[in-house]
Amino acid sequence: MENLTLRIAKIVGTPTANSWSQVHTFFPEESEKKERRGIFLGVLSFSGGGEGVEAVSFGREILSRLHEEYFGELETPAMEKLSQAVSKVASEFSKEGQNLEVVAAALLKNVLYLACSGSGQVWVKRGGALQKVLEGKEEIETASGILKEDDFIVLGTSAFFALLPEGILRAALESGSPDEAVEVLAPVIHGKDKQSLLLRNKDSQAAALICQFQEEISSQPEVQEKKKKNFEKIFSFFSPVFQKFKTLRLGKIYIRDKGEETKKKKVALTLAIILIFLLGASIFFGKGKKESSERERQYNLIFSEARASLEEGKALVSLNPSSARELIFKSQEKLSELEDLKIQTQKTSQLRQEVEEALFLVSKEHKLSEVPTFLDLALFRQGGRGEDLSLFEKFLAVLDPRENILFWVDISQKSGEILAGGENLSGSKKVSSYGDYVYVLDEEGIVRVGVKNKKTEVVIEPDWKEAKLLSAFAGNLYLLDNEGIWRYQATEVGFSEKQKWFGEGVSADLSEVVSMAIDGSIWLLRQDGKILKFSQGSPEAFGVAGLDKPFSSPSVIYTDSEAENLYILDKGNSRIVVLTKGGEYQGQYIWEGIKEASDMVVSEKEEKIFLLSGEKIYKIDIK
Repeated sequence: MENLTLRIAKIVGTPTANSWSQVHTFFPEESEKKERRGIFLGVLSFSGGGEGVEAVSFGREILSRLHEEYFGELETPAMEKLSQAVSKVASEFSKEGQNLEVVAAALLKNVLYLACSGSGQVWVKRGGALQKVLEGKEEIETASGILKEDDFIVLGTSAFFALLPEGILRAALESGSPDEAVEVLAPVIHGKDKQSLLLRNKDSQAAALICQFQEEISSQPEVQEKKKKNFEKIFSFFSPVFQKFKTLRLGKIYIRDKGEETKKKKVALTLAIILIFLLGASIFFGKGKKESSERERQYNLIFSEARASLEEGKALVSLNPSSARELIFKSQEKLSELEDLKIQTQKTSQLRQEVEEALFLVSKEHKLSEVPTFLDLALFRQGGRGEDLSLFEKFLAVLDPRENILFWVDISQKSGEILAGGENLSGSKKVSSYGDYVYVLDEEGIVRVGVKNKKTEVVIEPDWKEAKLLSAFAGNLYLLDNEGIWRYQATEVGFSEKQKWFGEGVSADLSEVVSMAIDGSIWLLRQDGKILKFSQGSPEAFGVAGLDKPFSSPSVIYTDSEAENLYILDKGNSRIVVLTKGGEYQGQYIWEGIKEASDMVVSEKEEKIFLLSGEKIYKIDIK
C-alpha cells in the first residue's frame, strides 16, 4: 500500500500570558517537495518568551523557521533533514528560562518519520494495541516506521499527556475517527485545573494532533471510467467473433408450425454463446489483473520498507554506526525481495545504487588480494612450522607441537631462533609467554623456558583431567579444562596450588570453548561463535551487534590489556572481525589465506595482525 490518505483533528490550548502552543500541517503542492519531503506535521509548545501576544509572535517565528529548515533544500534524505531541522530550531530558540517542545513528523508515501525535542511524545494505535513509540529528552530523539491502514498516530506535548490518562486516550481512539476522538478528549483537556498543570509542566501547554491513515480510494467517476475501458477492451478482443456472426448467411428455412418458437431458441442460443465468451474473458482478464495488482501491492510495500530502512540507516551513520549498519543490511535484504518479484523499474535501480553506496560507507571491509609474509620459519629449521602462537610486547613465541620445537621471534628486528625442543617439550600442546619466560603445556605439566638462559623446567605438575587452553597474564598462569578455569598464582619460588577462578556458584559449559584471551577479564570463544565474558569470576552480559553474517568455524579470540578491541579469527568466512569490547562491529579483513591459518595475535601498538599458517607468519597492517 504505497499511498495513504490522511485524516486529522487538532487540540490546541489557549495562549496565556507567557505560554503558547500550536499544531501545524503542510501538504506541499510542488511535485518535487511532495516526492522528497512528503506531508509535514508538527506540534509545538513554547513558554517564557514574553507577555501575552509576544509569546504568540515568538511561537509563529519558531513555526516559520521549522518549516524553512525542513523544506529549504531537498537533497538530504527526509529522516536526516527532519532531525536536523528540529535540532537547529531547538538550539536557536531554547534559552535559559524558556521551554520549547517540538514534535515533528513527515509522511512520505506510507513511511512516517518522527523527530522530537523537549518532553513531547508520540503514541500509535494499531488494531487493539496502543503504545508510546517516542518520547523527547534533552537530545533529539528520532524514529520511523511503516504505516498500515487504520493506524492512529497521536503527536502531543507533555502537558497534553500529563492531563490525559492512557485509558481515556484509548477509549477516545476507539470512537473511529480523529474528529470523534477530539470530541471526547477536548472537554477532558480544557476542563482540567490549569494552575496544577503549570506547576507540573513548567508552563508547557496542551496541544495534540490526532491522525488516522487510510488507503487512498479512487473517486466514483474514475472507477466507472476504468470499468468502461475494461469492457471496451474485452469487447474489442471478441470483435472478430461478433463479425463472423454478423456476416453468417443461413439458408432459407420454411417452417410449417412453431417457427417463431424455433427462431427464438436460436437467438437465445446465440446470446448464450456470446455470454459464455464474455464470462470466460472477464474471468481470464480478472485473474490476470488480480495477480498483477497483488504483485504491485507487494512491490510497493517492500520498496517502502527498504527505503525507510536505508534512510534511517544513513541518518545514523555518524551517531550510531552499529545500528546504521544493521538498518542498511536490512534494506539490502528487502532489495533482494524486490528483485524476486521480477518487476524492474527505475526506482529499483536507483535504490540498488544507493544501498551499495551506503554499504560501502558502513561496512568497513578491507578485502586483501594478497598478504605479505612477515617471516618464514624454515629459515631457522628445515621443515620448520608452527601451530600455536603467543605475543608479549615485541616478541612472538611459536610452537610446533608435531616436532616439539619452540621458536622465539623479535618482531622489531624480524629475527628469531630456536628456544627449546626435543624431550624437554614432549607432547607439547599450547604456548603462552610473559616477561622473560615462555610457558608450554605438555604431557609433563606446564614447562617454563627462560628466554635469556634457555633453561627448561617443569613448574607445575599436571593436576587436571584434560587441559585445553593456557594463558599467562600479569605473571600468573590460567588453565582451562572442561570443569573450569584454574589460576596458578606466581610466588617467589614458582607457583601456588591451583585455585578455582570462577566465583562461588558460577559454572559454565566449557566443552565447546576453542580459544581464551585475558585483559583483566577473561574472554572465551566457542566453536559456534558465541563469545563469553567473565570478570572477577562472574559472567557478564555480552553480545555482538552490527555483524553482516554470523561467524563460521571461528578459532581464535585475541585481546590484551593494552588493546582497545577484540579480534576474531573467523576461518569459515576467511576473515578477521574487529569488535569493540562492548560488542559493536568495527570492521573486517578478508583474505582467502585466512581459512588456512592456525593462530593469530595482534599488536595494536605496532598496528599489525600476525597470522600463523604452517611454516609462515603473515602480517596484516591495521587500518
